[in-house]
Amino acid sequence: MHVLKRIGMLAMLATLLGGCSSMSQDWHKLWGGKSPAATQADASPELAAAAAQRWLAILDSGNYEAGWKAASPALQAGISQTDWVAQMQTVRAPYGAKTARGDGVLTRRHREGEPFDTLCLRYHTAFVHGTADETVCMASDNGKTWLTKSYSVVPAQ
Repeated sequence: MHVLKRIGMLAMLATLLGGCSSMSQDWHKLWGGKSPAATQADASPELAAAAAQRWLAILDSGNYEAGWKAASPALQAGISQTDWVAQMQTVRAPYGAKTARGDGVLTRRHREGEPFDTLCLRYHTAFVHGTADETVCMASDNGKTWLTKSYSVVPAQ
């Protein structure tokens, strides 16, 4: 998918990037496993965006349990699978099926002292029961494997 780069979105995403907080634990201990949503290739934003799209497709199918399993250990450490599923059923399921998703607007941020890149993408998404803005933060320690670090969905503004 073609990814639009908009520097103007940096300010709006700054708050969301704060949600991609630092981790003090060793990267390989946190991210040791492979995920179906992982991308094995070079460090381009397009590949991170492709991994985000594959992960969003899991959520689009309504399989929130699989979405949690395909996310990073950092996301999993922050919320149990049961709580994740309940949260998705509360905040995402009411929108219904996805009908269209715009190109992601991205920003890249490497936080001082963290051994990985974080890239957040914001999508304007149309659903059967309304529109929403979804933000997916992906992280990679080597530019080859991108895993979902955080996700949010809010009513479109």
